[in-house]
Amino acid sequence: MTSLTTYEISAESIAAIYKEFQLAGNKKLANRTLDLLEKYDKGELVICFSGHFSAGKSTMINYLIGDSVLPQSPIPTSANVVKLTAGKQGRARVFFNHEEPVEYQEPYDIEVIKSYCKDGDAINKIEISKVTDRIPENVAILDTPGIDSSNDADRIMTESSLHTVDAMFYVMDYNHVQSEVNLLFLKEMQDRGKPIYIVINQIDKHREEELSIKQFKQSVVDTFQNWTIKPERIFYTSMQTKELKANQLTELRACLAELMSKKHSSIRSTIDHSLQFFIKEHLHWLEEKEDDKKRLLTERLEELSDLEERGSRQQLEQTLDQLRSRTSEVEKEFRKEVASTLKNAYLMPFELRELAEQFLEAQQPGFKVGLFSTKKKIEEERQQRLTRFFDSLMDTTKTTIEWKLREKITEILKAHHIQSSHLASLAQQLTITYDKERLISLIKPGARITGEYLLVYTDGISNDIKQAYKQRCNDIWLQIEEALEEDSYHEKQQIIELLDNWDEKERLEEELATIDEAIDEVGEKLRALLTEPRTNPGLVDAARKDRDKLTSNVRLVSDEKDVAQPNQSMDATKEPVVSTTGTNQTLEQTVKAIEDTLSVIHDLPGFQTIVTDLLAKKERLNNRHYTVALFGAFSAGKSSFANALIGEDVLPVSPNPTTAAINKIAPPNGTFTHGTVLVKIKEEKALMMDIKTITSFAGSMTEFIAVAAKGGLENKDSIEHKHLSFIDAVVDGYKRMGDSLGKQITIDLEQFPEFVSNESLACYVEWMELFYDCSLTRKGITLVDTPGADSVNARHTDVSFEYIKQADAILFVTYYNHPFSKADRDFLIQLGRVKDAFSLDKMFFIVNAADLAQSEEDLQLVLTYIKEQLELFGVRNPRLFPVSSKLALQEKEGNVQTSASGMGEFEQSFDHFVNQELMELLIQSSYHEINRGARILDNYLESASMNQEEKKKRLAQYEEELGAVYDVIQKTGTESHQTAIIQKIEKQLFYVQERMSIQFTDRFKEAFNPATIKHNGKEAKRELTDCLMKLISGIGHELAQELRAVSLRIEALLNQRAIEWNEEAESRLKRLNENIALNKLDPATFDTPTFSQAFDRIDLNQFDRSLTIFKNTKSFFEKNEKEKMKESLLEQLTPFIEAYLEGNKTVLSEHYREKWKTLVEQTKQQAIKSTKQYYDALKHSLTDAVDVEELIRKKNKLDSIIRQ
Repeated sequence: MTSLTTYEISAESIAAIYKEFQLAGNKKLANRTLDLLEKYDKGELVICFSGHFSAGKSTMINYLIGDSVLPQSPIPTSANVVKLTAGKQGRARVFFNHEEPVEYQEPYDIEVIKSYCKDGDAINKIEISKVTDRIPENVAILDTPGIDSSNDADRIMTESSLHTVDAMFYVMDYNHVQSEVNLLFLKEMQDRGKPIYIVINQIDKHREEELSIKQFKQSVVDTFQNWTIKPERIFYTSMQTKELKANQLTELRACLAELMSKKHSSIRSTIDHSLQFFIKEHLHWLEEKEDDKKRLLTERLEELSDLEERGSRQQLEQTLDQLRSRTSEVEKEFRKEVASTLKNAYLMPFELRELAEQFLEAQQPGFKVGLFSTKKKIEEERQQRLTRFFDSLMDTTKTTIEWKLREKITEILKAHHIQSSHLASLAQQLTITYDKERLISLIKPGARITGEYLLVYTDGISNDIKQAYKQRCNDIWLQIEEALEEDSYHEKQQIIELLDNWDEKERLEEELATIDEAIDEVGEKLRALLTEPRTNPGLVDAARKDRDKLTSNVRLVSDEKDVAQPNQSMDATKEPVVSTTGTNQTLEQTVKAIEDTLSVIHDLPGFQTIVTDLLAKKERLNNRHYTVALFGAFSAGKSSFANALIGEDVLPVSPNPTTAAINKIAPPNGTFTHGTVLVKIKEEKALMMDIKTITSFAGSMTEFIAVAAKGGLENKDSIEHKHLSFIDAVVDGYKRMGDSLGKQITIDLEQFPEFVSNESLACYVEWMELFYDCSLTRKGITLVDTPGADSVNARHTDVSFEYIKQADAILFVTYYNHPFSKADRDFLIQLGRVKDAFSLDKMFFIVNAADLAQSEEDLQLVLTYIKEQLELFGVRNPRLFPVSSKLALQEKEGNVQTSASGMGEFEQSFDHFVNQELMELLIQSSYHEINRGARILDNYLESASMNQEEKKKRLAQYEEELGAVYDVIQKTGTESHQTAIIQKIEKQLFYVQERMSIQFTDRFKEAFNPATIKHNGKEAKRELTDCLMKLISGIGHELAQELRAVSLRIEALLNQRAIEWNEEAESRLKRLNENIALNKLDPATFDTPTFSQAFDRIDLNQFDRSLTIFKNTKSFFEKNEKEKMKESLLEQLTPFIEAYLEGNKTVLSEHYREKWKTLVEQTKQQAIKSTKQYYDALKHSLTDAVDVEELIRKKNKLDSIIRQ
């Protein structure tokens, strides 16, 4: 691809851009820019070979360079980027992810280097320099891991030094040219400016009779045109049949030679394209750094996007001014109307003035009534005249003032939309209280009744009444004013808030623009540095020094032993069985040692604790009971493997993965004899939970049977076939099993197969326990065949976890031809999470049907691959055994005379685990108690041998020590341990959330990919919803699984902390008495909290915003829509993840805080009891009743037991 640049790339340009990346803190791009500086200085041409998994890429490179440097295999091999160059001395440099790089110089073992090529976990990249003339000087060939998925493609794009690549040769398998993963990768490489050469390998697979080679080549061209991919050339090759006419290996070699001869222009073009790409990436990196800030700004702006609809700033300001002036305007109108009404009210018409005059006359001194006046008559007349005047005055007042004021105020309330029933009532009931006596008090003392005074008096009364009404109106106004303010307050506040939002919107827009402008300025500066570099030799020298620092710390090794070795292939069938028991004592020797010890100490005072403990340990050693859980997906051959273990064809194979119950094979006992089967039938509630999961039916069992029997279930067409068969089975079996729901029933061995194989019965079974006498159960083993990992029953997750936790051994069975299904992977990841929480590695992995292997080499290849896969799931150093259960059963039944089944090797290792490793802690603990007894007996004998004076002193000493001992035990701190436990919970949950975020990209790709989203429009909406459900359900399941694993780690920590507390207490006690030894603690068991699956009731509609990012499949997968949706969904889901973890953090903290308190209190009481009996023994030894000679004899015998 020809460069379009019109400027010359220089070292100054590269160094200046490097400096900018470095100052900005973009370490990744800074280091990659240093790679370009090195490329510039060396003038190194880099040709990259990439391609689809198993397309023959490594084989082709080996052929082209004439040396078998790279590993070749039918299963995935190259896991790292390998750089091949020519040099004066052969060497290989290995760059680790977490250690300093190492260098091997020839001669070295090429197989070791090939092994490194396969180790993608520990190693980042490998550089191999060969003494060869096939690779010119300053030319490098880059080999990248095979691409089998979008994840592989992403890894190569991010990790494989593509920025230094001048030309890419993409090797495709003949049958996978149209692979979408291939085409997407090539499109991305083309967009990065990489010249692409397509190599379609393995054309020996072509069949001319099916399709002409011409037609095939045209279809290839059409495919690339449809994707707008424009390769420089397309080569058709075969490494198997080199003589093929269509084989273009020679042309390919010639093309490589031509590229190598014209490397100068290619190198400058590559550096230019890479720097331009880096600038874009750096700007994107800066944008990502500002993403959170911009997202918050943008989200807030989106929230403010409806401001225009709610009014412009000018409109809002005008409305606010109007609201603020409203009260004064209404007040002005109110007072005007009141004043006008009062002014125009004429209260003293002629008739009323006459009554006033009569009233005034009666109030004059010397007023008389007729010729024969009496005081009583005069007073009665005065009251009558007052009443007539007052009543008439009040009537006139009502008509001329009161009614009019009521009407005016009511009109004002209506006119200004003051809707208040209280104010309306005040207006309608407006009145004043005017006292009759007020009319008397307004008479001027000594005034004579004249026409002039009559007018003065009546005017005074009018004004007095009007003033009263004015005051009353003022009171009403205050309440109207308050209502107006209250009414407009919220509206004014809303407008003020909207105006504040306008201010905020303008500020946010300015802030967003500032961020974008700053990033644009960076881009302009970097582009300027690219095209117009500043002359600064010091900058170039500094960059070269930085580059040299990165490459100068390579450690030269002369021996493979000097460095950590890669994962080697494993011959699982030939692993030696090595004893891991620290005591090197067998079970039988331990039991005998316990019995002999008990015979010595059983009658000694103060030895009761040790005697009781040893008796319990003897019982456990003699009557061993083990639970062995069998796991594996349906059809992995679990049942056939179980039969091979038993040695008889006992366990029937269930044809139905959805309803397979838990089957146990246990030793017979006094209650259940050989061949008896105990069957637990599901509770109705549990069965209805299964049904509801499939159908969403809410009702009773009888209602469900009635509806389902008539075919009346809703959305029946959308139910998966395997689930429909479950529903049909429930209906068919109800008549026989309905009355037994929730019960335990007993059946015999003949009925057993029917309850496993007949789906109408099996769907009702929760578990079955077969009591069977065989070599396996005689060892005390109960074998539990668990439901397949792909079972429909959601509760099986909890059941599986309990067996993982409680089982003494776990056997995971997979099948030779199809190692791991998705359900297997999920379960194995959970095993990987919890494996280190157990004190022993109790997991065994069985590859069943190993007899299908065509050769020993094939078998070892598959075993190695499975081992590597297990390690990817977190299961490190697995015990892996290839087995043929078919051959094993034939061997045990005596039908064949061979040991080819592999069962013997497995059983040898398994028996050793059960009889030695599993008992190791118990054996060690037993000998600890025996040794403790010997030490106490030493002290006992020493005390008993003292004279009376010494005994007296020693007795006082023991009394004093015992009080101090109790004090030490009580005061040995527990809070720091509790704090550590709570902190561990917090840390573990923090890591869980981190893993959820890190793994989200993979989970998103697994749910949202071209295989799950194939359409546009309405069909795409349904597909997207299905993808979302799969994503959220998967994450919810993983969160619950993570918490179950956390609980096991915390329980292991509780036991460890209890041991530490015990050791600390013992250490402190030894300062009082160096001979004190506390009991060795046995691991405690705890009940684990129940964790429901996260998000099981989440409303998917709230994620519509994220799903609407999808426009069509092309833009979704080819543009950035997929990434945008991923980020959006992660952002939306994160609060739910945090809430789930936070809620369960409380559950875990409270649960294990209480468990710790209980455990440490039990440990304290055990320590108190132990030390008390120790001192009781010592005090007893100081009495005269002790037979010293007998003690010496016992001591000698105990020493003899320990030495054995």
